This record gives sequence, structure tokens and C-alpha cells, in this order.
Amino acid sequence: MLHNYASQEEECQAFSKCHTRSAHRVLRALLANGGVFIKMGQHMASLIVLPEEWRKTMAVLQDRCEPTNFPDLEDLFLKDMGYPISDIFSEFDPTPIGVASLAQVHIGRYRETGERVAVKDPHPGNLLIRPAPVDSLSPYNFEIVLLDHGLYFDLDPTLRENYGKLWLSLMAPASPTVMRNRRTYAELVGNIGADLYPVFEAAITGRVALEGSWEDGEDSSFQRASSVVDMVPQTDQEKDMIRNAVLQREGVLISVFDVLRRIPRRILMVLKLNDLTRSLDHSLRTTHSNIRVFVVMAKFCTDAVWLADERRYSEDLKQHRPRALSILCRYFATWITYRIRRAGLSLTECMLDLKGFAAKNRAWLRGLWAKGLQGAHNAEYGLDIA
Repeated sequence: MLHNYASQEEECQAFSKCHTRSAHRVLRALLANGGVFIKMGQHMASLIVLPEEWRKTMAVLQDRCEPTNFPDLEDLFLKDMGYPISDIFSEFDPTPIGVASLAQVHIGRYRETGERVAVKDPHPGNLLIRPAPVDSLSPYNFEIVLLDHGLYFDLDPTLRENYGKLWLSLMAPASPTVMRNRRTYAELVGNIGADLYPVFEAAITGRVALEGSWEDGEDSSFQRASSVVDMVPQTDQEKDMIRNAVLQREGVLISVFDVLRRIPRRILMVLKLNDLTRSLDHSLRTTHSNIRVFVVMAKFCTDAVWLADERRYSEDLKQHRPRALSILCRYFATWITYRIRRAGLSLTECMLDLKGFAAKNRAWLRGLWAKGLQGAHNAEYGLDIA
């Protein structure tokens, strides 16, 4: 039933209430079904293209995974620590206050000091010990890695190459050729046609679609970024634009679900990882630039495209030996392009890291001035110094 509203603000409030009601209904269904449905809700909580009402409602699922039962937890603790829980803690709540994919958290009290602490217990099988990298700054020759077995997987070589080229086109300044390439690789990677491309691009970058993404010329009330490298921190105007588009633009929410339905499962997992990384980056309020995560992505994509080219040239040499000189010339030309691009990205990353280092030092000095050494330590790591 259509309803006429007195103002646009009243209409937005009505849309917001409708989204909130719907999100709570879906939340109850996800909780009732458990298991993989909890994972679905966790992904929805970090999916930037969904309305804020949905993301906030689903956020409660971030710590509602299936817990390890207490007897198994006691056995695991004894095996790992060599002591029973009762020897270390005078109090230990068997009911976890939060359960995520990697671990669950309990409240305990140290027997020796009486200090009340949070005890994080990694799920069994999630720890990996590996040799430390050559350039590691750690004094030890090994690393302890915490694994999430649901978040790593192999990609088909062709899919990896096309996904890398898609990201590199998103990093390149907008031009008719670049915008055409973006749509081409979006279709190769995610089965996404021109009609759904702006939604797909927003899902990947977490921002309003870039310059030239909307074919109808809509939403030109402010200057769009030419590439993800040009993106500045999200303005209130852009946030309002996203919110109004999702709330009011007819069929946008359906388009979001259509995109999620069309793309291959592997790419859906990649999008999930992108969303989680971006959400963590935003939540931690890190000192580095908001585009650094894109630069890191571009470095790996550049490597993926080069490895695909190298493999292709190697196969060509085996099959077409009479044309070896021509193939080798193209090989070295491609290699030089790769090295130049890689060096540029590394230089950009170093500059961003220097800015982040300077911001961290400024925060340290601000905290030192306000609250002494403890305030400096808290400010350096983004904690409250009040």
C-alpha cells in the first residue's frame, strides 16, 4: 500500500523502521537455525552495501558461534598448559561471554593475584607454528599463526588473474578504456552485467561507485573519485548518499541480493574477507591512510597477474620455439612493466606508512602531555586517554 509522507525526513524514518523490523525478523530466524546461518549473519554485519539497520542488527552475531563445551575445554587447557584450570584460576565462569570462529572468551580470576581477567581460549587445531620470514623483526626464529579454517581457500588460476586485473583497473585513473575494462572483468569474475555493475563495485570497494559507474549519470551531486587511490575519508555527504540510495532507490536492496546470488562462491568468500578486513580497519581506527588496504591488495594482484603472464610466456616458448626471440622480447617488456608498477606500489606503501608513523608519534606526544606515560601508551594504540 502506497503512503504519502509529509516530508522526505519522515519518509526516511519510515524506511528505517521497516528495515529494522525486517532485520530483527531475519535475526530471529538465523539464531533459530544456528550453524552456517550464524556465519551468514556475521557476513551481513560487515557488508557495507546493506542498510545500516541490517548491519547493526546482525552485529550481535559476531560473537555467537557454537561454543566448545566445558569438559572439552578443561581437557584442552590441561593438554596445552600442563595444569588444570583450577590451579591457575580461583574463579572461572564455564559459560563464555563471547564465541567467535577463532576462540571463545571466559571470565576468570587469577589465583595468585586475585585479578579478574578475560581468558581467550583458541579452538583446537587453529594454531600453526611456521618459520619466521627472513625480514622478521621478531627475536625468535618462528611465528605462531592463528588460523580460521573457514577463511582460506584456493582460487582457479584464471579467476585469480581476472580478479587481479579487476582490482588493477579499479586502481587506475578513470578513462573510457579503464571503465570498459572494469565492466569486462566484473563480468568475467562475478557474472555481473552492466545493470548491476555499480552495486558490485560498491560491494568490492565499500564506497559509492567510482566515476563513470552509473551509466544514467545519476548521483552527480559531488565529485566522485576517479579510482580507489583517489578516495578520501568518507564524508557525511557520501554517507547520506549511500543511506538514501539504499533506503529509497527502488530495487537497490534486491540488486544487492541479486549480485550475491550471481557471483561464484569463491568470489563471495573473497568479498567476505574484504568486508571483514575493511570493517576491522575502520573499527580499530588505525593511523595509516584509508587507502592502504587497497594498495596492499594491488600489490598482490600485480603479483598474480605477472605470475599468470610468466606462465603463459613459458608455455608459448615450449610450443613455438621458432618465435622464441619475439616471445622473449614480450616477456621482458611485461617484466619491466611489472617491476615499475610493483616499485610504485611499494613506494606508495612506504609513504603511507611514514604518515602513519608520524600520526602515531603525534598521538603519543598528545597522550604524554595530557596523562603522562600511561596516556602516551594509550593514545599510541588508539585507546581513550580521558
